[in-house]
Amino acid sequence: MKRQLWWRQRRSNPLCRRSDVIESWVNLVTALALLLLLPVAAFTAGRAAHTAGVQASREQQASRHPVTAVLLENAPEAVPRAGGGTVHYDVKVRWTAAAGTTGTGTVQTDAGSLRGSRTTVWLDRTGRQVPAPVAGEELTSLTWVGGALGAVCAAFAIVMVRGLVRRGADRRRMAEWERAWALTAPEWGRRPV
Repeated sequence: MKRQLWWRQRRSNPLCRRSDVIESWVNLVTALALLLLLPVAAFTAGRAAHTAGVQASREQQASRHPVTAVLLENAPEAVPRAGGGTVHYDVKVRWTAAAGTTGTGTVQTDAGSLRGSRTTVWLDRTGRQVPAPVAGEELTSLTWVGGALGAVCAAFAIVMVRGLVRRGADRRRMAEWERAWALTAPEWGRRPV
C-alpha cells in the first residue's frame, strides 16, 4: 500500500491545490522539452549555420582568386606561449596579379618564415586583397557556434515559458490565499465566550 505513485499521492493530498498540480505538470513538461528539444534545436541551427557557411564559401570562391605572394621581411621567431599552438605574425608581402599589376599588403604567416618565402594571398575582382574564403576549421567552428546558439535560444525560450506559467500559478495561489485568509481572519480575532 505504501508504494503509491508520487503523482497519485500528491493529487489526493488535501493541501495540494489545483495550481500545485498544474505547476508540477509544467515542470515535467519543461524537463522533457529540455531533454528532447535542445538536441533538435542544436542540430537544426548547426545545420542551418553550416549550409549558410557553405553558401558563403561558394560565393567567396566565385568572387576571389588566389595569387602567389613573396614575403618582403622575415617573420619573428616563435615565442613559447601557454597552450602551445602555432604562432602567426603579420608580414609584408608583394604579389603580381594575372593582369601584370603589382600589389603589396600584409598576410599572416607562421613564425620564423623567411624573407623571399612564398605564400598565398586572395584578391577580389578589382585586385584588392581580401581574406581567404571560409573553409575547413572556420566552417566547422561556424557550425558548432550555430548549434550552440540554437540550443541556448531554445533553452531560454523553454525556461521563459515555464517562468510565465509559474508566475501565473503564483498569482493564482496568492489570490486563493487572500480569499482563504479573508474567511479565516475574522475567526482569529474573536475571544471565546
